[in-house]
Amino acid sequence: MTRQRGFTLLELMLALLISTALLALLYQGVSQSLQQWQRSSSIAQHSSQQYRLNQHLRQQLSQALRVKNIDRQPVFQGDSQQLAFIAAIDHPARSGLYHYQLAHHRNPDDQYKFTLNIRRWTLNPTEPAPSERFQLYTGPSPVLIEYASQNRDGSLEWHAQWQQQRSLPALVRLSQPDNPSHAHGWPEQLIEIKSPHHVR
Repeated sequence: MTRQRGFTLLELMLALLISTALLALLYQGVSQSLQQWQRSSSIAQHSSQQYRLNQHLRQQLSQALRVKNIDRQPVFQGDSQQLAFIAAIDHPARSGLYHYQLAHHRNPDDQYKFTLNIRRWTLNPTEPAPSERFQLYTGPSPVLIEYASQNRDGSLEWHAQWQQQRSLPALVRLSQPDNPSHAHGWPEQLIEIKSPHHVR
């Protein structure tokens, strides 16, 4: 009659150590994969939000209206660092005229933030209205704003500011002249105003 040999305590401990090490390696791999997936998901979500914001900005700026405020001054005003305009939102939940303000700010760490502020427009600018602020871009160089008027011969003339003009510009350009490669920067955008001579 043969005698069956069982596992010794040392063999059981060794098997337990090997199993623990394998489980630790497996957990580390799964954890890294999960973190990588979360980072990728966060980047994709941020990119999708930025894309939607840029599309909304392009659409609204192309439909800008030459509205006047309580002092009969046109609201569409801008220079190379900021721009304010009025555009309509046609949505059941929030239809009406809205005030848009683009601006870039320089942080103490020499980073520029290009932001978009949206609030419901009222004739009296001192009347309070809730606003929403969105960050469009952060980087080492500013996003500059330029305005083009159309001459009688059809040629364009670019301006660094648009103040108290009798009409809206034909084009608005958002670009980064200090970053011509646009590597991780703001791609140049040309936005055509659909009704530059529309006055309200």
